[in-house]
Amino acid sequence: MLSFYQGDAYLSRNWYNTRMNLKAESYTEALRHAWHMTWHHPRLWILGFMAALIGSGGIFEFVSNFFVSISGGEARSLFEGWEQNVTLSGFGVVLSVVMLLAILALLVGLVALLVSAQGGLIYAVKRVEDKASVHIGKLFRRGKRHLRDLLILNIAKILILGLLLYVMNTLSSYYIGNADVGLTILFLIVSLVVLLAGLLVSFLVIYAACYVMLHERKWKEAALDAWALFSRHWLVSIEMALVLFFVGVLFVVVAVAGISVLAGFALAALALSAIFGSTVLAGVSVVALSIVGIIWIILAASTYTTFVMSGWTVLFMQMDRSGFLSPMITWFKKKFS
Repeated sequence: MLSFYQGDAYLSRNWYNTRMNLKAESYTEALRHAWHMTWHHPRLWILGFMAALIGSGGIFEFVSNFFVSISGGEARSLFEGWEQNVTLSGFGVVLSVVMLLAILALLVGLVALLVSAQGGLIYAVKRVEDKASVHIGKLFRRGKRHLRDLLILNIAKILILGLLLYVMNTLSSYYIGNADVGLTILFLIVSLVVLLAGLLVSFLVIYAACYVMLHERKWKEAALDAWALFSRHWLVSIEMALVLFFVGVLFVVVAVAGISVLAGFALAALALSAIFGSTVLAGVSVVALSIVGIIWIILAASTYTTFVMSGWTVLFMQMDRSGFLSPMITWFKKKFS
């Protein structure tokens, strides 16, 4: 049995005796390569977890947030109403400013770390293909080298998607209370435009990040190259997004199933503690199962993001090198030729 950190060494000796060929002529091949990377390089889950914190899971996050916005859901600010509960003196104002600056500095450092992890995860695919060692520190440094360009791309993505979701949420809130035929048609049209625009932005940022990490492009050049690549493979991008969306749903189902099992154990532990009158048993059981639940969620998010980012990167490399023919087009050609 291999230990957690022996997987890479074993894989280098036994799996990749020659340069790994990541050629993918189908989505199945691309996802198989991505899964092999995810399973045999568990240390990449560290990067996957960090990348997940800035929404690097591909299309699933945007689509899920899109449907939340359609339903009229609204995110509340963590600091909403703070001004009603806090009264500051002069010294308190100075102290608050210092604390806010310290928090801001920590956030900047954290964002830099997370963005570097995202870049490192993309570059890891190239390292695996070249049969090179997958060292977390080296991958972080590689991502840090392109921090500015990756940061600009991520900020642009967050701002644009945030604006699109705000528009969708505002329209949904108005539509729910004022539904009529004309407004329904407008709502459907705007929903379609917002969904397509959000998908386009997500595709472009993914491809641009790959150009930055794999071809040393600056963000402007990477964005233009990403647009050119998407223009040639727009149908492939949409098909891959659909495949990975259902993969995301599957991961959510598995994660929820795991949490449900843990909840069942918690209820059983509480029942036993009630029978034996032991509050200690109840407390220890709830704390232990809560810790296991948190670890389970972290593992699920880390594995999913590593898999999805690897899948998109493998697909990008195939499209960039020799192109990728849409299975739908292939089917139509065989059907009607």
